[in-house]
Amino acid sequence: GRPESYTGLRSGKFFWNDEARETLSDKAIKARAPQAGELEWISPAGTRRLVAVTTTPFFDMDGNLLGSITFWRDVTERRDQQRRIEEQNAVIAQAAERADGIAHHLAGASEHLLDRIDETTRGTDHQRGRIQETATAVEEMNASVLEVARNASDAARNAELTKQSAMNGQQVTAESVNAIMKVREQARKMSESLHKLGEQAQGVGRIMNLITDIADQTNLLALNAAIEAARAGEAGRGFAVVADEVRKLAEKTMDATKEVHAAVSGIQESAGVNIRLMESAGKEVELGADLVKNAGDALAAIVKVSVETADMVRSIATAAEQQSAASEEITQAVDAVNTIAGQTAQAMGELAGTSREVADVAAELREVIGSMSSGSGPKSLA
Repeated sequence: GRPESYTGLRSGKFFWNDEARETLSDKAIKARAPQAGELEWISPAGTRRLVAVTTTPFFDMDGNLLGSITFWRDVTERRDQQRRIEEQNAVIAQAAERADGIAHHLAGASEHLLDRIDETTRGTDHQRGRIQETATAVEEMNASVLEVARNASDAARNAELTKQSAMNGQQVTAESVNAIMKVREQARKMSESLHKLGEQAQGVGRIMNLITDIADQTNLLALNAAIEAARAGEAGRGFAVVADEVRKLAEKTMDATKEVHAAVSGIQESAGVNIRLMESAGKEVELGADLVKNAGDALAAIVKVSVETADMVRSIATAAEQQSAASEEITQAVDAVNTIAGQTAQAMGELAGTSREVADVAAELREVIGSMSSGSGPKSLA
């Protein structure tokens, strides 16, 4: 309306349409001092506005109060902007707090990862040392297996010789039996035949001595093989069993040889008695025939045992060669594992460096977040 229409109105009526309302202008006049504040004002159109009110009393030259001057300033957009900034600052503060927690967790995880990497690196170094020890042990075992294979091959050749000698002795015994049968059928040539039998018995004794020597050598080889198997540990257990069986067979051979020696001695004694006592030649010849037959049976058993011994020793040699090949493959595998362990140790070192970089970045991130948090709090506007 027209300005003169508002002359004499109270400020409460003018601004708020409320005659009884005390305004800042009223307070300034009462206090005779400036007043200021922010108020929420609803326009006639119903729009909500925030206004900054400043009122100052004024006086005449004599100090008499004349009235007050009031300034209204619309700060709605400013306060709305301040509110949005405060809300954004709150969101930033929350995000900074969460980021600080994440950075703290990341730093802790990096430290834990570094500890685990250090443990893994130490374990890898220890593993490489143990792998090297294993490789050395495998090489030593391989050398022992090769030695066992060579000894087994030698034992196989000796067993073959034993078999051949036993077969020869068996043949000699068969010839002795035939000779005795001829002596029994030709009593008139008893003396000559008995001498021949004595000579043949001596030949059998020499053969038995040879068989005894061979059995001693077989027993010694079996003992050496058992020692080598014991050195080989778990891998040589089966070989030790076979070597023990070879030793037992050698002892049986020696026992059988002793029996043959006893039989040959009996033949020689019987031959001497028959030479001196021609009248009892028939009975003595029969006794000699039985003894020689027993000797043939013993030699047949020796042949059988010798064949089995040769087969078993050849099997031992083959198994030792196969074990040597397997040991070589183990050596190659251990070398490959050692290489992989070295690569793993190198990768652990690189990973440790990366983890330290991550920890440094997390620390820098926390510093940035800290500076962000300290500068993001709500600030009042003037």
